[in-house]
Amino acid sequence: MITYYSDFKDIKSINNPLIDNNSEMRYSGFFDVIKNDSTPYFGTCLQKTLHNKGRIFCNDASKVLTIGSGYVNILISLPNNIVKGVYSKIRNSDDRFLIWGVNVGQLGIGNPGIGAFFTKDGIEFLVHTSAGSYTITDQETTVMSDSTFELEFLWDNTGITGLEDGVTMLLRSNGQDIVGGSAPIINDLDVNSDFYTDIGQTAPTGTSVFEDVPFCLLENVYGLNNLNCSVSRLILEDEIPQSFINQH
Repeated sequence: MITYYSDFKDIKSINNPLIDNNSEMRYSGFFDVIKNDSTPYFGTCLQKTLHNKGRIFCNDASKVLTIGSGYVNILISLPNNIVKGVYSKIRNSDDRFLIWGVNVGQLGIGNPGIGAFFTKDGIEFLVHTSAGSYTITDQETTVMSDSTFELEFLWDNTGITGLEDGVTMLLRSNGQDIVGGSAPIINDLDVNSDFYTDIGQTAPTGTSVFEDVPFCLLENVYGLNNLNCSVSRLILEDEIPQSFINQH
């Protein structure tokens, strides 16, 4: 099910999306509204700069995503080229530019969490659960500067329908499957409570491990991200889209 869908034509479109599962999506800092003829819809988009520190977020990721399965779709453009997955601005740097994430701390993605970064090694898609931290990396995507392109991130801990058995994570770019992986993704709420008794810990409770854990786009609460970019669309789903399954 689509839990959030917005074409970012202006600031109001952040908390007044086309589809909203009561996510209470909001923003901090600011965004410049700029003309962008390469956006497929309204000809404008939101620009994050080093000065406005724009951040889009909701404080309860369980309203938009689950650790068991989900989908994130972003239309974005960058002022510099991407060559074979590597954003040219950080080709020789250890900087990691956050694209989106759940449970993003000062040092990266916490447990439980999931997210994506631009890094010197490529576009990283990372999931962190009690089974460990696993990453797949796009080292193929090439995009010219100031060109709007689509990134898609899919995951399902039982295996993504339509792909070979065991593939639990997939990163797509401009409608093409780029890289997949078979990472174990554990939903701790599905683990038998006897396990926690055996290891001397209290079993987690609630309806989602993402309950009251923040989701963020382009920036986290610590303001560590210096990514200058423009964003045109964000789609979030709590399952693999049927359109993807039909295509595969």
